[in-house]
Amino acid sequence: MPEIDIVGNGPSCLLWQNNGRYTVACNIPPTHIQYNCLSIIDNQPILWMKQHSWSPRVPVFCTRECKDTARNKNIAGDWFPVYQKQSRTNSGQHAAEHFAQNGTTTIHLWGMDSLWSEDLSSVQDDVIKRTKRPPLNRWWRPKWNEIFNNYAVNYIIHAPEGVQSPYEQANVQIRCHQQAHMALDN
Repeated sequence: MPEIDIVGNGPSCLLWQNNGRYTVACNIPPTHIQYNCLSIIDNQPILWMKQHSWSPRVPVFCTRECKDTARNKNIAGDWFPVYQKQSRTNSGQHAAEHFAQNGTTTIHLWGMDSLWSEDLSSVQDDVIKRTKRPPLNRWWRPKWNEIFNNYAVNYIIHAPEGVQSPYEQANVQIRCHQQAHMALDN
């Protein structure tokens, strides 16, 4: 797949529009996202699946621990442990690294507000309750810089109008969208 979308759960995920590209959604995605696979690196989404009798109908790229937990909780689906567990990273970063290592040439990053702001909120917070959220940008931003520097891939960060790129790498660009598109059509 030369070009993909990875959709995180930041507030700007509502900007995502179906464009026919292969789409990776992180954890339990908002319902408006039509995705081809999931990226999961911690057990909270799996415990939510168990509690809600929900099984993924698409492949799940995950860590070995997540696959084992899914099996132990009898969560059906195709679970592929393609990620190595890393501390203080997110599922979007794991997906970006995986696809960059496997021939993808352009990665569109949606719903990853922490790339340009201190906003760590998630549309998933109402679905999966987190006890607290540490200052993850302390670890996430350096990891994104490492990914941008280490893989010869074009990264397009989709953001609301007016966002300026905090990244200097030539392979990273911001593509701004009108915020009017951030409202879900119910």
